[in-house]
Amino acid sequence: MFWHKIFGNKKRNHSGRRQQSGFTFLEIVISLLVLTVGAFSMLQCVNVAMDANNRAIQEGIASNLASALMSEIMTKRFQENAKPTENLNFGIENGESRFLVPFFDDVDDYDSTGYAGGIFDSPPRTIGNTALANYQGFTRSVTVTFVEALDLIPVGGDGTLEYYDRFGVFFPAKRIIVTVDNGPTVHFELPAIVEQPL
Repeated sequence: MFWHKIFGNKKRNHSGRRQQSGFTFLEIVISLLVLTVGAFSMLQCVNVAMDANNRAIQEGIASNLASALMSEIMTKRFQENAKPTENLNFGIENGESRFLVPFFDDVDDYDSTGYAGGIFDSPPRTIGNTALANYQGFTRSVTVTFVEALDLIPVGGDGTLEYYDRFGVFFPAKRIIVTVDNGPTVHFELPAIVEQPL
């Protein structure tokens, strides 16, 4: 009975000719083919949307991790010594550590380039040296460099990184970039400029 409804039942009409009702096998095959192509296209769209959603979530996490570390860095002094005329050395001084006394006390202590030390978290860690849960695969690093603001002029031919403003006042600035990576999926950079307080 079921197959008769799908493929049709041959009946004779009043003139004696056969009359077909229902669908032919070819019509059903073509319909299934069209439905399969449509369903496959929809699944591809769903897959692309899910990948985009996952990337957005990962970028949000990276942004939060970078912001948290940048907030910690911004609580530190511009340089080790408060006297603006002293040489500005980058890096960790006197065995400083992010986690143990003596702690990092100026922004360039966080720099992870050019020397042993600084910040290279994998997985990211809190100030108390506890690995953040559920952030495996994320890596945080920090780059600190001197910058020259538009109104600053470099002095001396010896390559020193000390700057004076137009009024002859010693006025250095540092660029801080916190980078968060999660494999090939996410690369997020959060920059900031810190100026020497006058």
